[in-house]
Amino acid sequence: MSLKVSRLVNRRLRNNALKTRPSTRAGAMVTGWGYQGKTETVCEVAAAFEDAWLALHDHLNPNTVDGVRDLRAPVAYVQTPVTAKPKGTCQAILNFFGAENRRLTLPQLIRQVADSLDDHGTQALILDDITRLRMHRADDQDTLDLIRVLMSMNVTLVLVGVDILGSGLLRQGHWDATTRQWVMPPSPHTRVHGLEATQTERRFDLVELDRFRYTTPDQIAAFHDHLAGLEDSLRLLKAEPGMLTSGTMPEYLMRRTDGVVGLLERLVEDGCQEAMDSGKETARGGILTSRRPYTGGQYLLDLGEHLNTFAHAMRLTTEEASRLTFAPDADRYPPITASIHARTRRNYLYDAWVFTKFTRYCPHCLAGNGSAIQQRHGGPWKIRWLLPISFLCLEHGKFLQDTCPGCQRPVHSSERAGSRFLPMPAHSGLHPAQCRNQRPEITSDRLLCGTRIDVEENPPQPGVTTPLRRLQSQINDLLSPCADPTQASRYFSDLRVMATVLQATWPLGKDLTPADLPDALDLHVDQLRQRQGTRGDHVERVRWDAPPPSAVASATLLAGADTLLTMNTTARQDALHTMLPSAPAKGSKQWGGTWTHLRQHASPHLRDEVETAVANYL
Repeated sequence: MSLKVSRLVNRRLRNNALKTRPSTRAGAMVTGWGYQGKTETVCEVAAAFEDAWLALHDHLNPNTVDGVRDLRAPVAYVQTPVTAKPKGTCQAILNFFGAENRRLTLPQLIRQVADSLDDHGTQALILDDITRLRMHRADDQDTLDLIRVLMSMNVTLVLVGVDILGSGLLRQGHWDATTRQWVMPPSPHTRVHGLEATQTERRFDLVELDRFRYTTPDQIAAFHDHLAGLEDSLRLLKAEPGMLTSGTMPEYLMRRTDGVVGLLERLVEDGCQEAMDSGKETARGGILTSRRPYTGGQYLLDLGEHLNTFAHAMRLTTEEASRLTFAPDADRYPPITASIHARTRRNYLYDAWVFTKFTRYCPHCLAGNGSAIQQRHGGPWKIRWLLPISFLCLEHGKFLQDTCPGCQRPVHSSERAGSRFLPMPAHSGLHPAQCRNQRPEITSDRLLCGTRIDVEENPPQPGVTTPLRRLQSQINDLLSPCADPTQASRYFSDLRVMATVLQATWPLGKDLTPADLPDALDLHVDQLRQRQGTRGDHVERVRWDAPPPSAVASATLLAGADTLLTMNTTARQDALHTMLPSAPAKGSKQWGGTWTHLRQHASPHLRDEVETAVANYL
């Protein structure tokens, strides 16, 4: 972003400094919003010009008269006074040179300014905060006249300020993409005097220093180049390449700072100070991200205090905005309520029955319905796909998928469930139905998989039976707003407890599950037990209360749990009598929150049955 400003200011300074004829020199105006590095950029260019100009003349003033002091100041930097008046502005300029300015009249001050500029061989005069001239006072008008006088003093004026276009220094203009310049409309003076007021408009080139953007490849490259420059200047004992430019760090920094240079530098400075204070001496390891207030799952659970703001921005009612989250289902699905309450704790974890570590999807739904908008953007990603209890797409009669056919990795995967619902959100050029996983064989952090996942099943999925359709339909009905909250809450709690028991004692309850499904649940349980066997003393880290990631394995587990719930009391007690003796001890952490969930949310009759069976066999 600063390259455009640097080129214009450098061009003006060099061209004007080499002019010898007594003509008015064109100036430059640098505008933009606050904290975006306008003054810093201009001063860096001016400092480079000053060094080059001094070296060109061996640090001597070529116009100095023999026998007088050789004063040299190729560039003068002055801040516009808060209450800008002609005398105050002249005094501010003279203060830079250390010239006497007391008890002088305005004409004497102007003459003293001209003499100081000439005596010091000044080629450029930078007036910062020029938009303190709001042009609604007579003094402001007089100061603008003074600036026009300075134009004739053989010096290049560089004016820096916030929103110069809106300040009245120039008439409201517009950006011409053809000429790549700001174009000013005809002045009202034309109707009165027959002439345009060209003193200011035509003698200055206006350039805007905007914040960084992250949309086009060129914009992404510019931001990465700026981060690389910041990274090179970090003096940490354990500094290493890629601290700011690798992984998802660029997207995170853009999200935190919105591309504003000042905010970016402050964030990096604070992170590096934290790295030094903690002794880590590196910007890796979450130093910059440790103060992130929210995660992706935060907003999917409940927008909370942001609901009204979000609804207004999206032009939705608050009810419509809330339906984009899990909040409307909280009274019918207890894991959502537990996750919402857990947000108040530091380093909380979402309930395993709310978020998976990646997103399931139906490729036929993502392909769209043929409408114009879905032909362009694809079909919608459905929020219910994030729930482990969703394993079928009833509309297309297919199992939900979870693996990208290109990189063969879980789609939208993350190390922590619910930590983000869209990886690389600021990455441009990707269709919503393209995989956003980083390819491990590609070294560039900006290249993602990009495979379209709105294609046919890969690999082909097993057929869907009528009982599985009926089970998914029953689950969807209980999640609908018309369902009885108490009945739905107890069913899902009972289903969760039975699924945990079934998984912890697998394969003893295999005869309760559909026989025509592949052995996906066998594979999942075997992987957990292999992990348990290789971790030595850390066997407690394997938890049986988390649902399997695969949709087919989830369908197998939930179908078996539902079969247990539909049994009569005697048959269910016999099944528990068969399974529980091989289960972990009741106090084992492998059960997670199963027993707490049983006491607080399960139906009374199931709670009594399970507690009796557990007391007898565990």
